Amino acid sequence: MLNIAVLVSGGGTNLQAILDAEARGEIPGGKVTLVVASKPGVFALERAKNAGVPGIVVRRKDYESSEDFDAALLKELHDYQIDDHDQQCNACAAKAHACCLGAFFAPEEPEDETCGSNEDPQDSP
Repeated sequence: MLNIAVLVSGGGTNLQAILDAEARGEIPGGKVTLVVASKPGVFALERAKNAGVPGIVVRRKDYESSEDFDAALLKELHDYQIDDHDQQCNACAAKAHACCLGAFFAPEEPEDETCGSNEDPQDSP
């Protein structure tokens, strides 16, 4: 079973959709075992609590640097035994993940216009 963490920054509508899909058996081999919020008091933490999933807060502004924040977040994920099933993902996939998590990590826009697209960078001329 793959342990899954969901990173949230607000109401948690996407979290709820994931939890509902899990309850319907649509996430075979995976289970949401942690919700990480970017700020305290967001409704997503209530959704997590209602589903019996632990929720924690890791705030970017609590750390002096991005590296310190990254280390704290990774430590929490490790402490909760969140799985990294594919540590050798390609750069495009990593960028897509960063785009999806953008609201959680920082309010900056991605530099790469293809970020999050379904294009394979190897298919480009």
